[in-house]
Amino acid sequence: MFICAGVSAGAAPVPPERTAVGADIGSTAAGAFMGAVAASFTLELPLSRAWAIDIEPSFYWASGTGTSILQINAEALARFYLVSLFVDDQTRTVQWGPFVAAGAIAAWGYAQGDSTITVLALGPAIRAGYRFIFGDAGIFVEPSVGFMALFGGQFAPAGASSSMNTGLTLGLIVGWRF
Repeated sequence: MFICAGVSAGAAPVPPERTAVGADIGSTAAGAFMGAVAASFTLELPLSRAWAIDIEPSFYWASGTGTSILQINAEALARFYLVSLFVDDQTRTVQWGPFVAAGAIAAWGYAQGDSTITVLALGPAIRAGYRFIFGDAGIFVEPSVGFMALFGGQFAPAGASSSMNTGLTLGLIVGWRF
């Protein structure tokens, strides 16, 4: 009987990638500039050196002349690091470099003014960016650009109507890998 093992004697095992948490300082700054409170957070769960799952909750709140708006989003993306196509896992010890991500976003919105409107929406989201890392663990900075489209319904006392919101997204996430 012959048994073949798939272990190479000269290769060191690849250590697991670190979980990353961060906050999008771009959305917070943009919200403050427009007179609103906005925050977006991210949790990246590594699957391998090339793949990760991003879970990103965010919220937006603004009130003005007789109107207040609250919106809560939940985004889930599969992320792929492009460097993994060119550099093997043994050489590249951490997730860094350019990435693409795609997934889905769900949104709930509530606007109160002359009437009350509730919005429920779902849609796709895509993103491309670059992760800069500082050390094996610790701080990272991640600028990105993307596109999202939300399709759903607006529910008001007078009835329901369809809703569509699409547009460019910009992000500047600062976080910690542990």
